[in-house]
Amino acid sequence: MSSRRFGFPARVCTMLVLGLVFAGARAHAQTWQSTFGGVQTEDGRGGVKPLLLGGGYISVGTTNSFGQNNDVYVVEENLTGGIVWAFAYDFHGNDYGLDIQELAGGGFIITGRTDVNGSSDLLLLKINAAGGVVWGETFGGANYEAGVDVLEAANGDYVAVGEAHLAPANQDGLMVRTNAAGAPIFVRTYAPAGNPANEDLRGLYEAANGDLITCGATTSFGNGMQGWVMRTTNAGIPIWSNHVGLGANENFNSVIELTVGAQAGNIVAVGATTGTPSPDFYVAKFNGGGVMIAPDIAGGGNPSVEEMFQVREMKVVGAPGDLLLTGHMNPGPLGGDDGYVVDMTPVWGCPSGKNWSMAYGGNGLDQLYSGAEVATNCLPGFILCGLTQPLAPPLDPQQMYVIKTGLLGVSGCHEARPVDNCNTPGYPSVQAPMSPVSASWGIMKPVAVIPGRVTQNLCFTACPAVPAPHTPDVHQPSMPAIEPWYRDGRLSSRDVHGPDQGIAAVAADEGTGAGTLMYPNPVAEGSSFEVRYSLGVGAQVSVVISDAYGRIVYQRTADAKDGSGFQVINTTGWAMGSYLVRVDGGTRSQTKRVVVTGK
Repeated sequence: MSSRRFGFPARVCTMLVLGLVFAGARAHAQTWQSTFGGVQTEDGRGGVKPLLLGGGYISVGTTNSFGQNNDVYVVEENLTGGIVWAFAYDFHGNDYGLDIQELAGGGFIITGRTDVNGSSDLLLLKINAAGGVVWGETFGGANYEAGVDVLEAANGDYVAVGEAHLAPANQDGLMVRTNAAGAPIFVRTYAPAGNPANEDLRGLYEAANGDLITCGATTSFGNGMQGWVMRTTNAGIPIWSNHVGLGANENFNSVIELTVGAQAGNIVAVGATTGTPSPDFYVAKFNGGGVMIAPDIAGGGNPSVEEMFQVREMKVVGAPGDLLLTGHMNPGPLGGDDGYVVDMTPVWGCPSGKNWSMAYGGNGLDQLYSGAEVATNCLPGFILCGLTQPLAPPLDPQQMYVIKTGLLGVSGCHEARPVDNCNTPGYPSVQAPMSPVSASWGIMKPVAVIPGRVTQNLCFTACPAVPAPHTPDVHQPSMPAIEPWYRDGRLSSRDVHGPDQGIAAVAADEGTGAGTLMYPNPVAEGSSFEVRYSLGVGAQVSVVISDAYGRIVYQRTADAKDGSGFQVINTTGWAMGSYLVRVDGGTRSQTKRVVVTGK
């Protein structure tokens, strides 16, 4: 097995801004549903996370609307469901985004897979807070490898899990750990001793003591596929492993360690089972030593088919310690394959352990892959992400689907309460030791970032005394043809690359030579940054900066005979987070984002 590291010389990596944010004020939105994508197919299989720095949300998935192949697709949404920025990342083959994590120091780490020379490799991609590429790594051999879940460890390392095919007929669980610069610390594959068949890892969680808890599926023990949970040291060495099931086919997609109250230290995994009258979602709880705590639960809306893709422990919005499960049910109450969310207690009965549930979508394919609490809005609730097929006029084949709900899962449209049933089989645990195999790594590979996006708001409700929503125009700009104002031998308005990236925001009107540059970005609180603009026409130019809630923190208008000039802006007193910078001059208007960080 090898890794392929790719750097980003100016000639190879060009960052193109994909569109403008909403022009109208829509601060303090309660609930909404939005779709994102182009004219072909998108999904949000990598899920959505609330941004800890500046508010808003970050989503990742896959698109094939902006090139000849599938590309990693990342969208940052503001608090009202509009785009802040959106990028498609192309590695010159088919590329898939399957998870994203915001980093404590700003920026994001993404995992997924990318095609390399006829095979697929696990992908790790680090981008900054404005979507610019910092570095990327691929890990794989001659067959198929993929990353499914990623996290930033407490010490700043990055850990991803997925699957590896060391031989064409067999697959093993795969875990990769790198430092913050992308240098591999270890690459390990996992399979049972004796007669291994097929294993994969799909969920990952860092325990309070630094151990890594992961889950997936195994077919190495007979009785079809079984759910698999494993705990390792921070070096990836197995501590214990357990496989469980109902004697049919089971899998786990997500795992967490509980942290609240008497349940703290227990482990919950969720997925699916075919061992009930109809295939159902499957929830199992283990103690810290890996022994299943009965009963486990299967079922949601019989006789429909259900599966849960993620579980999260609630701490600030729901009752502390309750669980948020996200997945799908088919058929659902809306007539198709519906996104499905369940709020349940960690000490569950059946059905008394369910607080509420909700289905989302239409009469086609709708699935949700992640959910998280949201406490930064006028109405607390949840942010959900997945895919939808029929809900996005003009009926594109499929789009990324993002939903902001209230406390009981209500978003205001395209939703219905399902009829919930469930079963409590309570099956015994079976211990199964797993053995790791280490691997090696190696060469570099380039990446390009390409433009294109469309957004459609499906519904929107606002808090009292808030202006009505404004739907943006679709805009796909190209790079500006303006003279770069900052050049130190590394960067210009045309060159955005690598960890030394200085110009993190470039916007342009195609064919006009108009552009806006900001430097530095991100900027430390209390420091100053410059906004340089070249609008191509003589006008008074105004610069207006607002925070994530729409509050104006800076506003100034200046004369610009040829539409060019700059303003120096000090950030003293600004809170850390994201701010929208809008430049207006005559008939031209551009909006970008600046990120204020700690000193």
